[in-house]
Amino acid sequence: MATRSALAVQSGQTIRAIYCHWDGYPSHQLPILQGKYNNLAAALALITPGDLSALETETGWDRQPLPESRPLYYHERGDANISPRSFANRDDLTAWADGCGCEHIYFYQPRKGWHHAPIARQPIGAGIMPGVDPSQW
Repeated sequence: MATRSALAVQSGQTIRAIYCHWDGYPSHQLPILQGKYNNLAAALALITPGDLSALETETGWDRQPLPESRPLYYHERGDANISPRSFANRDDLTAWADGCGCEHIYFYQPRKGWHHAPIARQPIGAGIMPGVDPSQW
């Protein structure tokens, strides 16, 4: 079963985000994001190609080994409508991520780095889980 997540980057007043299908739990995603994509240029380069199947994999869509671990993008198998989405605020981002079935949001801000917030699944509806202050992202 997939652990879906959203990867979002704030650049100026705009928030751009993509969907990631596999392995969205913090113990997997955060070390990769903080280790490989911990500046604005790298974070934007990560999300610019669009939605991901996996943030890091060692095999391609054909199940053949890749020369190095890297993201696996849906555009590589010919999928459409996978471009990054733009949001005016965190509430709109959270509502979109919740609607996609995401359980986690990873949010990059310049000079602050990557932050994680789980999305509430119970009770039904969008929202950040109690105790998570999105203003601290």
